Amino acid sequence: MVRGIPVMYRIPVVIISGFLGSGKTTLLLRMLQEASSLGLRPGILMNELGKQDVDGVLLEEQTGLPVQKLLDGCVCCGKIEELSGSLSELLNEQPDLILMELTGVANPDEIIKLLNSAPFLHKLQLKHVITVLDAERTLEYNSRFASDKQLIHTLRQQMKSASMVLVNKTDLAPSSTLSKLAALIAKHNPQAEVIYTQHSQLNANLLFEKLPPPSNADSAPRVSSSLSAASTSGQRLTVERRPLSGLEKEPAEASFGGLGTLTLSCSSTSVTREQIEAFLEHCADGLVRAKGYLTIKDHGTELVQHAGGRTNWESSSYPGSSYLVLIGADLDEPRLTEAWNHLYSEA
Repeated sequence: MVRGIPVMYRIPVVIISGFLGSGKTTLLLRMLQEASSLGLRPGILMNELGKQDVDGVLLEEQTGLPVQKLLDGCVCCGKIEELSGSLSELLNEQPDLILMELTGVANPDEIIKLLNSAPFLHKLQLKHVITVLDAERTLEYNSRFASDKQLIHTLRQQMKSASMVLVNKTDLAPSSTLSKLAALIAKHNPQAEVIYTQHSQLNANLLFEKLPPPSNADSAPRVSSSLSAASTSGQRLTVERRPLSGLEKEPAEASFGGLGTLTLSCSSTSVTREQIEAFLEHCADGLVRAKGYLTIKDHGTELVQHAGGRTNWESSSYPGSSYLVLIGADLDEPRLTEAWNHLYSEA
């Protein structure tokens, strides 16, 4: 550093990675709660594989914080330009840190590459890549999707890219499975910190304790003198949306092959939880994840989440139309749509 020339503050970034249904959004909610208790103002970016914004609505409902959302596709495959724009918008808000939750089939390497490119190299600093593993299902998924070379590569890269691996849902897995998972992690990423947990209960303060103080604290300036001068003169601080230094000319390989999404809508209010769970059981062959907002008889609007063969229900104030997003391998859209319509015609 040249004496007398201040170094521009780089906003810390934490990436949350992991396969579908592993517990990423639960972890993000816990991190947001911890950030709030420390007086930190986070920027949030979330990627959804489906067309509907399920998890973003949940975050806004439970935290009251705005969320930058990238829907209908994996951010690492065809949405790098869109991600760049969202990061630029977050930078203009000058948060204390940025938390990014990737879709379950995203390769973190492509995001890391973006953060290390212009215009973000000198504005953002990657602090952590946390990969969440489902202790009960990870080994099963490795076998189940063995023929999908793209997806298996992505799942390996999620593990290899991590600075921390969170082995979640340990209460659902026997010790023999946990031992095999430990060996798998040691094989692909022996340097990673490994934490075993239930319900994504991580001491998030460990992630934030070395971050700079909140922007409203009495501390050294967080930005260069030129940016400070712009701020005090009333000028709006902006980050220009510039080309990604050639990244867009080298499209990333697809991070998954046979997985797809199907969004099912409905208007009836007389369907029951039991009927929905029976429908999800009907989808079991290819289904990996399901989530959405449904109006349920005797319960009102509820958030439904299905992963690992288990279905959870939670009351919600979501005001929009009901829908359910299915994510799975080689989903039979005509058959599932027919079964869904039949369910609601009988309700």
